[in-house]
Parts: sequence; structure tokens; C-alpha cells
Amino acid sequence: MPEMRTLVQSMMVVLVRLLLSGILKEVGHTHPYHDIHPIRPVYDFIVVGGGSAGAVVAARLAEEGTWRVLLLESGGEAPLESHVPGLNLLLSQGDADWNYRTVPGKQSFLAFTDDSIPYPRGRVAGGSSTINALIYVRGNRRDFDNWEAMGNPGWSYKDVLPYFKKAENYHGEFNNETARYHGRGGPLSVEPKRWRSPVAYGFLKAGQQLGFKVVDPNGEEQIDSVQQGQESSGSQLHAGR
Repeated sequence: MPEMRTLVQSMMVVLVRLLLSGILKEVGHTHPYHDIHPIRPVYDFIVVGGGSAGAVVAARLAEEGTWRVLLLESGGEAPLESHVPGLNLLLSQGDADWNYRTVPGKQSFLAFTDDSIPYPRGRVAGGSSTINALIYVRGNRRDFDNWEAMGNPGWSYKDVLPYFKKAENYHGEFNNETARYHGRGGPLSVEPKRWRSPVAYGFLKAGQQLGFKVVDPNGEEQIDSVQQGQESSGSQLHAGR
């Protein structure tokens, strides 16, 4: 009944947006996108994609003061429900999502229609950081090292890590260990999860009983471990704000 699910979701989104529009107006919140400058015929830099990477790159370039920077994003403004992390399910398969699905699996997702599940990717200001329920996880270091080995110098994890750190404003405990992988003063606010459900605690404990370590997902290792999770801090902050 995909049509019925779509209809119900659309009705819920409308009701939630009506409610949030009043709440956000009361607290004095306005979108930062309304102050839009006219499109110029020439720019010094054009950045394609307004997600976590593109928004930070464009903001850094604009700090120079005299450079004209254009940031292009195929989606529109972040919807009102993106301000509330618990409403992220309303964003999946909605107008802020590219509506991708995974390739049908032969050994996974067998309980789902066509053995496939939605693969949310943001089509909105802020990109996927707008719809991902505060989750912040970098790519695996082995992927970066493999890209360099394929003939792309400068793409190893040790080469890109300084830029991850420079983009980050880490609000967790800052010591010799965390300082190796986290930075402060950047535009992306990140912190360890403030709250976990009893199920999440049970999941971590089960992993430890099986011999896995509980680790920082953006630290030294992601494989052979259970991850404690990190999130962008505050209300649903994303790269588009």
C-alpha cells in the first residue's frame, strides 16, 4: 500500500508544518535563506552541492571578503520538521529526499518489499545533514586510502583528516586521544550523544559481551567494534544553517 503510506505521510507533514510554523515564529526563528542576493554573471568560485562539504567550502571561501562565491543546491529550503530530530522519519522519502532505494539484496532486507529499503539522501539546503537525525559519521579510512592507491594523490585518510578536524567544532571531552581525530572552532558542531534509549544501552552491552569495543565512530577504528554514536549538537543543526 505505498500510495496510502505516501498520503498519510503527506497529511502528517502538513499538520506538523502548521504546528511548527507557529512555534518557531513565537521563538523568533526565521530561515537564513530569505536574504538572497541577485545572481551575478560571473563568480570567482562555484561550489556544487550544499551539503556538509559544499556548505563549509563555500563559507570558508566567502570569509575572504572580496571573492564572489556561488553555492548551488538542487533542493530548496530546509523544511520546518527538520528542526526537530525526532521528526526525521517524516523527511525520508519526502520532498527533501532524493528518494533512492538500495539495490535488492539476496541475503539482506528479505522482509522488505522487493528486498530493498529507502536510502535517504538529502535534496535540500544542508544536504543529507538536514535529514539524518543528527548522525555524524565520517567515511571509513580504508576507503580514502584505497582512493589514493587507485591513483588519486592527496586522498588518503591521513591527508584528509586535517580538513575533517578543521571543519569540526567538537563539544565532547577534549584530550590527547580525541584531539587526534577531532577539532574545535569549525562550522560543524559535533558532540557525543546526550541520550540513549534502554535498547541502545542493551545493544552496546551485547556487543561488549561478544568481545567488541565501544568506540568513537570518528576515531581510529570503525570495524570490529560497536559505535557509541555522535551527533550535531543542539536542535537539528545542519550544514545549511
